[in-house]
Order: sequence, then C-alpha cells, then structure tokens
Amino acid sequence: MRKFTLQAMLLLTITWTNAQDRQPPCCQTIDRTVTELLQLISNEPGEANDTAAIRALFLPTARFTVHTQDMTVDNPLQTADLDEFLRYMQDPSYDEGFEEREISRVVDEYRNIAQVFQSFAATEGDTPPARGITSYQLVRVDDRWRIASLVWTMESADAPIPDKYLEYAAR
Repeated sequence: MRKFTLQAMLLLTITWTNAQDRQPPCCQTIDRTVTELLQLISNEPGEANDTAAIRALFLPTARFTVHTQDMTVDNPLQTADLDEFLRYMQDPSYDEGFEEREISRVVDEYRNIAQVFQSFAATEGDTPPARGITSYQLVRVDDRWRIASLVWTMESADAPIPDKYLEYAAR
C-alpha cells in the first residue's frame, strides 16, 4: 500500500509540474496573444463570448480606453477596467454578431514589454465595416505575454488611418 501511495504521489507531482510548465499557446508570443483576442471578441449572431478566455489574456489590472470621435461631449475618453470591459462584451448589441479583423500591425518590443499598433476593420451585425486603430501594451510575465492595456479609436472622414498603419508589416 505504501508503494502505491508513493507512486500515486510521484505521478501527481509530475502531472502537476508538467501542467504548470505548459503555457496556453495563445500567450507564448505577442502575435498569438493579439490574434487570440481578436478571435475571442468576434462572435456569430447569438453566440456568447468566452469571457474567462478573454480574461486570461489580460493582467488583472488591465485598463481599456476608447477615444470617441464625438467632440461635443465634455470628455471624449471612455475608460473601463477588466470587469467593466467583460460586462460590456455581454451587451445585447453583441447578440447580432461582431467581427474584428486585423488589417495591419506594427510591433515594438524591448525585453519584457511591447506595444502593438493594429489597424482593424470591425463589423457589428449588418452594419458596414468601420475601421480604427488599437494600441496594445503588453508585458511578458512568467513566460507568457499578457495585455496590460488597450486604447483604441475609430477612423473618421477628417482623420483617416495613416498609410503606415495600413501596410502589412513583417512580424
């Protein structure tokens, strides 16, 4: 019986250690982390977002800021924390479907920090695609990339996306 107990403990220890060593493939590179986020926030009509998977891509202290094009308001910045962002992802407007597709990406990386400027096209329900830019700030912690913050704004007729953010850059 003692031999069986020792073998079971050894097996559990090896299994637990191997599980800890394996990181989700989505977070091993900047590319996979950003691509995974786009896949997770895009959904078919009636399909719910996997908020637990989205949460796993971010630091618990992540911040989200959108700079609106409405200059008639006192503050064109709307800011949220991770929980508020995930509640927003459950908004009924997502029931009609949402897709965000990357157009181009520029990545700057040094040691364990990175920033990504990504142009995108987004479609909500049957509306025509709208374009914008998202700025990601990422940090590498425990051998995985996590998003520390997102800031985005939408393109407008008087502020088109610059060409340098529309040409696909090599990753």
